Amino acid sequence: ATVSVLYWKRPARKQKHTNMIRRFLAGCAGGLAAGAVGTSSASCSGKPPGNIEIVLLGTGSSVGVPQMRCLLAGNNCKVCVGAGEGDRNWRGNPSLVLRVPGEGGTENVLIDCGKTFRESSMRLFKQLGIQCIDAIMLTHFHADAVLGLDDLRDYQRVIRKADPVNRIPAQLACTPVYCDETTLRVLKKVFPYLVVTEDDKKAQTDADVRFVSNISWHAYESFFGRFKLKGLNVETFPVTHGNACTAVGYDFTSPTSRFVYISDVSEIPKESDTHILNGKPIDVLVIDALFLKRRHNTHFSLPEALDAVRRYKPKKTYLVGMSHEFDYYTTNDELKALKQTEGIDVEMGYDGLSFSLPLHNDRSSSL
Repeated sequence: ATVSVLYWKRPARKQKHTNMIRRFLAGCAGGLAAGAVGTSSASCSGKPPGNIEIVLLGTGSSVGVPQMRCLLAGNNCKVCVGAGEGDRNWRGNPSLVLRVPGEGGTENVLIDCGKTFRESSMRLFKQLGIQCIDAIMLTHFHADAVLGLDDLRDYQRVIRKADPVNRIPAQLACTPVYCDETTLRVLKKVFPYLVVTEDDKKAQTDADVRFVSNISWHAYESFFGRFKLKGLNVETFPVTHGNACTAVGYDFTSPTSRFVYISDVSEIPKESDTHILNGKPIDVLVIDALFLKRRHNTHFSLPEALDAVRRYKPKKTYLVGMSHEFDYYTTNDELKALKQTEGIDVEMGYDGLSFSLPLHNDRSSSL
């Protein structure tokens, strides 16, 4: 896998606490200085990469890093106080985008759209040349995976502009969203105005029409499934995410490559373990690791993540879902040392990290 840095400006490590809070609260606004993401009827494609380009948009926990508790309470937390925007310790909710080349340009497939999606896109999409999202796959129904869906309307191509005088709403290109049935049921309650059927749309009056994301919903019939999306061969498998949630793991394969994504996991069930082991060798594994040593009831911590790496033997592993216990400037060096001592290649992911794999396939029968 080829790795490149998309967003990187390391600030001074020593900053006064009050200055850090000011920078943090101004972070999202600062991202607009480079140019906000917009949509138009023009192509939403950037320059197509030769392979599938995979960009980690978020690599932190559900609360992200820096944690507000550390900033506002004046805690002596080196990671949070030192994590200015663009620093590799600044982490949003777990998410990634797969950039798929096509005849009309690059299409962008998003995995998860959580609370920090808008912030992440402001910092990274301009550099990537991304103006719209063409499809979304969700891992589960928690806030850090779905609460950014309301913002999707700003990332959809505009087919027809709104005409307020004649009460004609804007028409946006429809974005397919794929998820398990439980997630869809939860989203129907959380976003009733987004999860609507065609019959619901026909029954709307002028007073009902709102400018919201235009989404077509696709629920997996089973946690174990296989489909083709934008030329990608996608397989799904279930993982335990605490006692009250089953999350979806994603497995992308081509004749020459394999990429496995497991962002939220506390246990890998036997059938899923068998699925992972029985496939071809894994080129890149992205896996959950919340704490350095402490166990957690809904997430892997570093010891469990490393056990998974030893078992599945990927060529390269990136950790995501990391709390402020992980310091990129010290922990990552310790992880890199495992390549010499154990022969496993593990590193911390960071927001904006990019790598490429030859995962693209024939688009016949592709959604």
